[in-house]
Amino acid sequence: MKPQRIGSIMASKIFASEARKITLNFLYPPGRSLHVSKLQFLALLNVIILKIMKHRITIIEDNDKIREGLVAVVECSGRYDVIGNYSNCEDAIRLLQTDLPDVVLMDIGLPGMSGIEGTTRIKKQLPACVILIITVVEDSEKVFQSLCAGAGGYIVKNSNVEDIVKSIDEALAGGAPMSLQIARMVVQSFNRRNDSPLSNRETEVLQAIAQGKSYTKIATELFVTKDTVRSHIKNIYQKLSVNSKAEALQVANNKKWIDKQWLPY
Repeated sequence: MKPQRIGSIMASKIFASEARKITLNFLYPPGRSLHVSKLQFLALLNVIILKIMKHRITIIEDNDKIREGLVAVVECSGRYDVIGNYSNCEDAIRLLQTDLPDVVLMDIGLPGMSGIEGTTRIKKQLPACVILIITVVEDSEKVFQSLCAGAGGYIVKNSNVEDIVKSIDEALAGGAPMSLQIARMVVQSFNRRNDSPLSNRETEVLQAIAQGKSYTKIATELFVTKDTVRSHIKNIYQKLSVNSKAEALQVANNKKWIDKQWLPY
């Protein structure tokens, strides 16, 4: 059975279960008779509609305090239900077909599976689900990668309460919430020329060098060894016909193969 079909069945079951639970609680409170007036019945229907029509939110964030804060912010809005909060993508994806979220608030720097990989997997299972990346890092490469993976927007963690809720509202209305700084980086990423002889990984390495990162830092972020980083740099030198990092950065900048904002000149 297709994932979309399974999701539809699960959604119907959840609706029926919630409606039944609310109805029984209303019709059979302790010490009350079974009789329900027309006005009470309409009120009951309104309660059911408000309960069921709330958008379902999943939060994936490994920092407990930040995750708890996001849960409080979302639930206090009165418009959304947090149906799951997780410290890693693996647990969230395992229960994805049970939770069936409308929106996922996703951290990028997670233990184990990254938020970018998690975004790709969630979108494959629930194409209609809106994923908003939440992070403290305004890293142009990660912004670009997350949006390419299917993220619907990008929120910086130091955003105030109103901005976080507003971003969820905007995303559900079909928008793509993101700060002006992030929007600028996205435009720069799309404006890069696509005639680069460098592979995607080589471009990532060169971009990291432009940011002043050490070989150890680059290797850690890309989940490779330092020898692999050195091998990529050697290939970059050969492809660009240069003999130093400075020359490689100069050529890549002139050709718009990397983001100019990170260059030291």
